[in-house]
Amino acid sequence: MKRLDIPVQMICLCSESGRVSPVRFKFKDDDCNSYVCKVVQVINVKHSELAGIDAIIFQCTVQCENKTATAWLRFTVMSRKWMLLGFEE
Repeated sequence: MKRLDIPVQMICLCSESGRVSPVRFKFKDDDCNSYVCKVVQVINVKHSELAGIDAIIFQCTVQCENKTATAWLRFTVMSRKWMLLGFEE
């Protein structure tokens, strides 16, 4: 897995019960190239708490520039920020 740990702009769905699901995200690489990725499937959801910070880790199948890959996304509950943790093609 290629570790990235970069912020993303996220479009997500929120259910009536408050459950969050990623739909599509946009990020920039080190060369300032923008990429838009569509979440095809959420494979796994894991709740984590590190140093008192509540977060949700999503393992997803994504489609980015006509390529399918696995991506790990972190949603920090309190700050409502999304991070792209890593990619694996």
